[in-house]
Amino acid sequence: ETIGGAKADRAALNKLADVLAAKRREVKAQYLAPYENFERQCKEVEGMIAAASKAIDAQVKEFEGVEKERKRGTIIEIYQSIAGELVAMVPPAAVWNSKWLNKTYSIDAIRMELEATVQRIHESMETIRQSCGQDAPACLDVYLNEGLNLSAAIRKHQQLEHIRQQEAARPVAPEQLAGLQGRRPLHHLLPSRAQQKPLTRLNCTWTSAFTTPTKQF
Repeated sequence: ETIGGAKADRAALNKLADVLAAKRREVKAQYLAPYENFERQCKEVEGMIAAASKAIDAQVKEFEGVEKERKRGTIIEIYQSIAGELVAMVPPAAVWNSKWLNKTYSIDAIRMELEATVQRIHESMETIRQSCGQDAPACLDVYLNEGLNLSAAIRKHQQLEHIRQQEAARPVAPEQLAGLQGRRPLHHLLPSRAQQKPLTRLNCTWTSAFTTPTKQF
């Protein structure tokens, strides 16, 4: 009887647990229904807000892009007016600073930087002309094509000078000497076949006293 009563109690408790669980789910659904409806409405409104924000953001970026391009054009005009003929060798892209397009960068500040940059370029090019001698054209080419790097240009001059010193120290064959010294062979002084005159042949007749030459042509 004890075991039978225990099983009956267990079944009653399990049934009661099932009833409570069902009631909990029912009450939860009743309470969540308004929330779920509210959540759905909120998500709809949030989507509308996001779409409107995205459209405004696109307009703002488009406007900012137009402003940046306008500022870019102004900066290029300023550089061209300052650099003059230098623009042909050093285009705006070679001195460009991407930060210039920021709103916090004023045109006056940019103008001052460009003036200083152009002055530095002129000074560097003059240094190359004065210091690199016959290598100046090659060194200027390095300077203009390697980021306006004066050190690279000077290194180029040093490399070329070193090569010349090595060539000067190398023994030179006699047949190469005229070419290395820039001299033309001596045979260029001889007249061509067309310019040569016929040679006069002399025949000599011997006598007892002296020889009398007679010309034959």
